[in-house]
Amino acid sequence: MAFREVQIALRGGRQVDDYAALAVLGRAGAIDRSLSEPVTIDAPIAAGTAMKGLRGLYFGLDQWDGSDVFSPEGAFTVIVTDRVRHAITAAKLTNVRFLSVLEFEQLAV
Repeated sequence: MAFREVQIALRGGRQVDDYAALAVLGRAGAIDRSLSEPVTIDAPIAAGTAMKGLRGLYFGLDQWDGSDVFSPEGAFTVIVTDRVRHAITAAKLTNVRFLSVLEFEQLAV
């Protein structure tokens, strides 16, 4: 994991300087969708249609590098250990949501 200070340019030319970008360098094996439970995912809007999905995010722990912040191979999902979750919660950081890998739902494609 690496942090880098960034400047954010807003409309109108205003700059915001007190932000940092997070690069996730830790890795684990690829996601194994065959281990996930088939579920029906409700439509995100009232007029929508429910879709087939999968519950549970399983990945190759044998290929996990032991990092506290990591992504499974080929995925855009960021996973953190309980230690990191507790630290972020204790620091009262915002704009983050934690979900157990057992509760994680994704569309079945």
